[in-house]
Amino acid sequence: MTYASGALMTTRRTTAWEGIAFDPIEAAELQEGSSHSGVPVSSKYDDVYFNAVDGCAETEYVFLQQNELERRFRALSDGSGSFTIGELGFGTALSFLSVAHLWSALAPPDAHLHFVSFEKYPIAPEQLEKIHEHWPAFAMMAAELRKNLPECTPGFHRRCFSDPRISLTLAYGDARDLLPLVRGQVDAWFLDGFSPAKNPELWSEAIGQEVARCSRPGATFSTFSAAGHVRRSLEASGFRVEKAKGFGNKRELLKGVYQGEQEKEAEVRGRLRKKRVCIIGAGLAGVMSARSLLRRGYEVTIIEKQSDICQGASGNPSATLMPPVYSQFHALHRFYSAGFQFTRSHILSLAEQTQEDIVRGTAVIKVPGTRQEIKLMASLPRKDMPESIVRAMTAEEASQLLGFRPREDVLFFPNALCYQPYAYCRAVLNQLGEGLRLVFDTEVSALERSADVWKLYGEGKEVLAEAEYVVLANAFSCEHIKQTSWMRLEKVRGQIASLPTSLLPASPRVGFFDKVYLLPDSSETSVLGATWDHDDMREDTDQEQQQNLLSDLAVAMGAELKEALSHVEGRVSFRSSTPDRMPYVGPLWSKDREQNQGLFVSIGHGSRGGASCGISAEILAAYIDDEIFPCDSDVLRTLDPRRESAFKPER
Repeated sequence: MTYASGALMTTRRTTAWEGIAFDPIEAAELQEGSSHSGVPVSSKYDDVYFNAVDGCAETEYVFLQQNELERRFRALSDGSGSFTIGELGFGTALSFLSVAHLWSALAPPDAHLHFVSFEKYPIAPEQLEKIHEHWPAFAMMAAELRKNLPECTPGFHRRCFSDPRISLTLAYGDARDLLPLVRGQVDAWFLDGFSPAKNPELWSEAIGQEVARCSRPGATFSTFSAAGHVRRSLEASGFRVEKAKGFGNKRELLKGVYQGEQEKEAEVRGRLRKKRVCIIGAGLAGVMSARSLLRRGYEVTIIEKQSDICQGASGNPSATLMPPVYSQFHALHRFYSAGFQFTRSHILSLAEQTQEDIVRGTAVIKVPGTRQEIKLMASLPRKDMPESIVRAMTAEEASQLLGFRPREDVLFFPNALCYQPYAYCRAVLNQLGEGLRLVFDTEVSALERSADVWKLYGEGKEVLAEAEYVVLANAFSCEHIKQTSWMRLEKVRGQIASLPTSLLPASPRVGFFDKVYLLPDSSETSVLGATWDHDDMREDTDQEQQQNLLSDLAVAMGAELKEALSHVEGRVSFRSSTPDRMPYVGPLWSKDREQNQGLFVSIGHGSRGGASCGISAEILAAYIDDEIFPCDSDVLRTLDPRRESAFKPER
């Protein structure tokens, strides 16, 4: 993973649609040789990341013991929901690894740990590997963490692990910018930045107020610092603060409790009760939603009108997962960038664990076609962006990967994937096991809520299922259900072709985009696509469109492909898209903007569902399970089904 240097991250308000935009951030610089000694030192702050004598013991004493995590983890019971830890300063990941180790040993099977950490200057994985060698007890989790670390891009990044009870959200950037965008509440805080004398911005009263805003009543905190202004700022923010003996030679530390109003017993009981969820639709959006909720101990039923999963647009034999590239890190970029990285991490981990044939190729080559892409190509030598996301490549270099020379220089996306959506979703479902029920060849025609439970009715008015929560992930089929009939969706026809690779002059090992795309599918076939038509609603393939696809490919490859037409098999599917190209994700509201309690949507993912469905599922789980969210509040606003573009115009 290549890390880029750049300007400090700042936020600024752009248009109402774009929301807040972030500038790129810098990676951490460690003093030369410091990581070899096991005591890394920040070049910027001239301060150590952890105690030179025993970093593990310091972390356990200052953060785990002072927040009484062993007692609190043992006190959890099955179905008790989630426990959230917030940290200022991810650093070497020592605190996360220590907590994950304790959680794996003590927490009950259905409890879920959320660890959210803010880091302005992330340490590169290669440097972390050397540091982590000093903590052999955490070796397995540390290796899994390093393999799944986000790119050095600003914003919130959710990661899941082989232990389904643990989630990590890394917020890359200045905590002063990101804390105000946090949505959710924390149970325990680790205030673990560099010392107040070295890094005063992280210990300001404004930071203390945001920490308090994000705290659940009764939340605890601890910090190695005992500075007077730190104590006063936390007390002013609503914490009861006390001093305790410091670690090692340090005389004192601070710890405390947030003095918010205690939760009512009924509310606590409500969170303890296990709930049922019905998901309508078994495409990418539905399967990913099931995964996120089952990881949290919910009982999930998926109801699908077709006879198998992924029979709509999610059923194309091969698809690409590509990072978005925009001129600014505004909400749309942050959502798709985080979603791309989240799904990519999961696909690669799942393929490794299951040995399933999910990934067809790594990397994608794209000939710049739009003005934005052409501008990006010109700016890349100067643009502050990791080369692991995108870099310019000459046509000659590209020919080594493609087997033919593209007509001009290209954009190279080394971390993009070509994958099989059906194989991916099937592997996900096979891993989920108990708690999941699949119902096929059944269409939900109506929903009705009674006594805090939703009833789902079939076409014959029979009750198909009952659940406390319902997630509609059925694309434009939601228009046939009263509660979502008002939502504005665009139905887009897409046609692809599968052709024998033997008919091509070369068999690319990577995805290729020009006017059309060519993706590796198997050793014998490749996938050629795709059309994008708002007016043509025919379900059968069109021979003229197939010929046009082949003609465009022939131009791109500099080859004659006319004879291939008789060997091409086509597939038509329909995507649901939204007017502003952001899906609808979150609680479902009526046309009169009244909330339908327990009803949620994840629809309108369009052609970028691979990048958006997984992170959207984590967002829905946060709504349903009262968790910390995997993205910032500005992104949630752009996804909100209540936004103006979601409503069909009045006739």
